[in-house]
Amino acid sequence: MEDMKMGNISTRRRFFRTMVSGVAGARSAAAQPTSPAGTIRVQGWKATFEVDYGRLLESVAYTFIQTYGWRITFEEAPLVYAGDMVDMTKNFSSKRRSYDPRGGHLEFSYELGPGGRAPAEPAAVLRTAIEAYHRGGFPGRYKLLTVGEYLHIVPTATRNESGAWEAVQSPLDAVVSVDGGGRFPSSILADLVQAVQRASRYRILIGFEPFSNGIQPRIEGRFERTKAREILRSLIQATRKPRIWYLMSDPGRRRYGLSIQ
Repeated sequence: MEDMKMGNISTRRRFFRTMVSGVAGARSAAAQPTSPAGTIRVQGWKATFEVDYGRLLESVAYTFIQTYGWRITFEEAPLVYAGDMVDMTKNFSSKRRSYDPRGGHLEFSYELGPGGRAPAEPAAVLRTAIEAYHRGGFPGRYKLLTVGEYLHIVPTATRNESGAWEAVQSPLDAVVSVDGGGRFPSSILADLVQAVQRASRYRILIGFEPFSNGIQPRIEGRFERTKAREILRSLIQATRKPRIWYLMSDPGRRRYGLSIQ
């Protein structure tokens, strides 16, 4: 499961520094903890997850992928409400305003499988995590989608600039059409991102993506009026590698970063 273990943390963090800061320069190490890994304490058949972090549901996904090998993706809600963001401008070399999501402390418990093994129902554990996140009053509202082995954490609502809740969808909910045309996944991914940008009106920056031309299978056929998330999942499944993705918002801007691990 080495492909599921996201050892390329430094690559992903360099990308998101670039996405969030633009020309603002490098962020100081004090901006937030250096790893999204949470702590899991086990007592008998019960486990407790705990973390202090900026993007709490990213930490949930990351930690359970590392611990249990679950195939979890996280798509962040867009953040525009000042109360959902932390001003990080002082940590940049430029005076351009830069923000992080408002995080904090998240803790919840769940049941393990017989003999202290991994939980038999990953979806139930992640729903517990999302419920705890909502009780904590953290930015955005989320739901869990399950498709085969995939567990997708996706946004359902966010606060607008005045602080009122509004329904939202992930950019990857966009219904688009993309040609396979016997091309490699990397080429199709580029077209997919362009189609999502047009449909969602969010700019999407591709960070780390693992598709290497020449050693990946070519994709035939055409994806006609299909949700972008389904197309992305199909591209990954065609490579026969158990990969996941993160779609992270750039707080205060209509911009996202996509990273496939």
